[in-house]
Amino acid sequence: MDFDHFEKSIDASTKVVLITNPHNPSGKLWTKSEIEKLTEILDRHPHIKVISDDVYFFLPFDGRKYESFANYSPSNFDKTVTVFSSGKMLNCTGWKIGWMVGPKDLVGHAMFVHEATTFNCNVPGQIAIAQSMDQAFNQSYEGKKDYFEFTRDKFQEARDAMINVLK
Repeated sequence: MDFDHFEKSIDASTKVVLITNPHNPSGKLWTKSEIEKLTEILDRHPHIKVISDDVYFFLPFDGRKYESFANYSPSNFDKTVTVFSSGKMLNCTGWKIGWMVGPKDLVGHAMFVHEATTFNCNVPGQIAIAQSMDQAFNQSYEGKKDYFEFTRDKFQEARDAMINVLK
């Protein structure tokens, strides 16, 4: 990322920065040094909020470690809403069940918008997601430690196959 260009692009009308970590489909994962640099820039522009799309947090490829932007520093948490998706985690994207984490003032605004647009999620879907997540985190799956290790390996195989085709 060209951080100099990014910072020069910021002005008084800049309200929100959207980041995706890791990125789909590229698998680009923000490194700790990139998060540190982005933090430094945004600390100089305290009027800017961050929406961090971390719905694929469980899929870092090549043994890399996922780093949460919001967890990097208290100032990051105070300005960030981090979005997660059980539909992405469990490969059932049609279920459209997710959640967000952030400071009360930012999450409160998002809850108001959500209430005015979707109203609610069906109870059987909520129960199914809760039980599926419990199993996905705590049980082995297809010879792997858990469902997420299995899924990460399958996605990485698909990415590697595509890279080989493109080469």
